Amino acid sequence: MKINWSEIRTKSNMLSTFRVFLIIPIYYLIVNFDQSYSYRIYAVSLMIFGVITDLLDGYLARKFNEITEFGKIIDPLADKINIVAIIVLLFYYNEIPAYYFWIIVLRDLII
Repeated sequence: MKINWSEIRTKSNMLSTFRVFLIIPIYYLIVNFDQSYSYRIYAVSLMIFGVITDLLDGYLARKFNEITEFGKIIDPLADKINIVAIIVLLFYYNEIPAYYFWIIVLRDLII
């Protein structure tokens, strides 16, 4: 199978790939929640930025007809990685109750 790089390197796919790596600064901020209240604000701001990029990548894919097989895989994968990683971290640091953790994890497993 030959990889068509021009199909992978679209604006919408780059946004989805960026969202996968966005978990790194979010992880750092969540791990350091107790150092400063501003870390919580930064973490939430990055999460909101991630949601905006998710909306934007879907819009761009439809507007510029950049719907690709890679995009069909990376977009939901980026969403799942971010949601599960954030929920696991918040649960581990006792920021959310156990029932909320299980609701989100089980919902993602079922989907």
